[in-house]
Amino acid sequence: MTRAVRITFAVAAVLGLGTGLGWGYATGRDISQLYADSLPEMAPMLGDFAVQQVESADTDHARQALRLEISILEKIELLIDNKCCRGELALAYVRLGTVEDAAGQTQAKEAAFNQARRLFGRNGLTDDEMRSIVKKIDGANARIDPTSH
Repeated sequence: MTRAVRITFAVAAVLGLGTGLGWGYATGRDISQLYADSLPEMAPMLGDFAVQQVESADTDHARQALRLEISILEKIELLIDNKCCRGELALAYVRLGTVEDAAGQTQAKEAAFNQARRLFGRNGLTDDEMRSIVKKIDGANARIDPTSH
């Protein structure tokens, strides 16, 4: 192989690699942004599923659905680095506290309600006030979309 062929090959390889990396990075960034933008839209769907489980399932299934919702909402907040789901997360913790209370799990109930207070940003809220907030929100959602519950 002559020196000119080697130089041509090396330049073509560098140009091809650079172009591919640039295009791949831009495409990956766009796809990532689209995914991150769609995550907050999923939060209400998770809440609807968890509310259905609380209303119609046994305590264990309701607890599992709420823990799943909480886990996913916390991951969404970490992934997109904002507080888009803070309200949904607070409501989920109140629902979990209510389920734990019904199951007689006092420590789990207290932990859930304390987490909800932290997320609401109001430490003075009582358990009953938080339950009332959730009941009003769930009732309003049922009136808006009667098939959601």
